[in-house]
Amino acid sequence: SENTGGAGGFNAGMARVLAGEGLSAEFEAPDFVWLVDSDARVSRRSLRELVKALIKHKNLCAAGSALVDIATGTCYEIGGNMDPRTGFFVPAARGDCDRRKIIKCDYLAACSALVRREAIEKTGLMPDIFIHGDDVEWFLQMTRKTGKKVAGVVASRAGHPLWNRKFQTWVRYYTTR
Repeated sequence: SENTGGAGGFNAGMARVLAGEGLSAEFEAPDFVWLVDSDARVSRRSLRELVKALIKHKNLCAAGSALVDIATGTCYEIGGNMDPRTGFFVPAARGDCDRRKIIKCDYLAACSALVRREAIEKTGLMPDIFIHGDDVEWFLQMTRKTGKKVAGVVASRAGHPLWNRKFQTWVRYYTTR
């Protein structure tokens, strides 16, 4: 009934999954939860590669897609790191990388990220930051609370508009209000 931002939408869905809502008696709770932005473009292969990464790498609590600019086809982010000198968020990798690789990183964008259900249970839902960085903060908390890592999966591609080609969230938020 109200706009609670990206975290609000993801939190509503995750809360339903964790509560077992919508599951019939013959289905168990899922092992993984796939977070996908409404403006992301994904394929079956996107999901398949994320699942393969989490099955193969038990030390990962989440795996994220390589983000590709829809307009140019350029890969602009494969996971992200926090620059310890400035506190700014920077891509862990970008461009053409070996598709067999996974990229260790500090956080993932929720544009396309597959998360172990147990990691969500240990971490809780996303913080209500709303404007920017809710997914960043959540994944940073997740790695601390689970003791596991996150990684970008080069072979999993997700089309997503490049952030500087569309209005930034805070501009849309304040303008519409």
